[in-house]
Amino acid sequence: MDSYLISGLGAVAVAALVYAVVVAVRAHRRFYGARLVTCPETKQPAAVTLDVRDAATESILGPPRFRLSECSRWPEREGCGQVVSGQEVRLLFQTLRDG
Repeated sequence: MDSYLISGLGAVAVAALVYAVVVAVRAHRRFYGARLVTCPETKQPAAVTLDVRDAATESILGPPRFRLSECSRWPEREGCGQVVSGQEVRLLFQTLRDG
């Protein structure tokens, strides 16, 4: 009886690990690369790159918080907010898909 319990728990652990890897890889592919956006502070175009490692890791347990890893407006505007809201990301991907 104990061997069935251990086998069952092992199967659940493997399934959870596979799920986590699949979700993280899909998030990484989705958010990887530079994007052209309008800076909310200056209203000027800016090329940004999301911190995909954190976004992919956080997406395993729920909606990720998006942080910028690079921005063409830095270093002169490095004091700006580096967290990108979910609404801004949705608008960003909608713009990329439609344009």
